[in-house]
Order: sequence, then structure tokens, then C-alpha cells
Amino acid sequence: MKSNIIEWDNRYAVGIEKIDAQHRELLKMANDLCLGRREGGAFIHNVVSFLRYHFLTEEELLENIKYPDIKAHKRQHHNFIMEISDRFDQLAAARQPIPQNLPGHLRSRIIAHISLIDKKYATYINIIDHSAERRIREQGLPTELFLG
Repeated sequence: MKSNIIEWDNRYAVGIEKIDAQHRELLKMANDLCLGRREGGAFIHNVVSFLRYHFLTEEELLENIKYPDIKAHKRQHHNFIMEISDRFDQLAAARQPIPQNLPGHLRSRIIAHISLIDKKYATYINIIDHSAERRIREQGLPTELFLG
């Protein structure tokens, strides 16, 4: 497996601590796979489960702020989960080891999703709709999504 890691960089940050903390954890999990620190179906299952949890957290936030592109964002999440789950399920069913390139692919997909897809809602929150946090507070919605 690849021996290099991708360090968290603030350029990946979306500016919402709870989401950024989850992104850091996803990157750590993917790095662990790439380095061979974690192997086997149980860890893969944990990665997919955490990815699902993270996507639900993001989607709750996006619904709360009435993000205009939420349908496309949810579709991206669904496609990502299906791609990863299907690939790992195929390997498990065939009792095949994880190919060397798969952890790197997963990590690349996570970074691409954060950098290209999640940055769109970050822009919406932080620039276009800079009053979103205030509105969330006024409506009594869960501010821990913003404040961690």
C-alpha cells in the first residue's frame, strides 16, 4: 500500500468545526488504510459507517440553512456511498484482499469531495449567506453544527 499520507490542511476546512472535525477523522481513517495500519472488513465497515454518519450530519445542516443545491449534494453523497459500499461488498463476497490502489482511491475521493463539493456549501454559508448562523440561532435550530 502507499506509504505516503495526506496531512490535514486548512484549505480543506469548510469553516464549521463539527464538519471539519469529521473531515479530519475521515482523512485519518483513509490514511490508516493507505499505510496498512488498519485492514480487514471490520475497519472498512467502520469507515463506511462513519462516512454515512458524516453525510447525514452535513445534510441536516444543509436542510437547516435551506441550501439551494441540497438535492445535488445529497445525490453526490448517495453515489459516493454506493460506489464505496459496492466495491467493498464485492471484495468481501469474493473473499479478496483489498487491492493496493483502493485505499488511495478512497482517500482521493474524500479529498475531492471536500475540496470540490463541500466547498460549495461553505461558500454559500460563509460568503453568500453570511447570516445563516444568525438565522439558525434565531430559529432555535441546532447550533452545535456550527459551534462543534
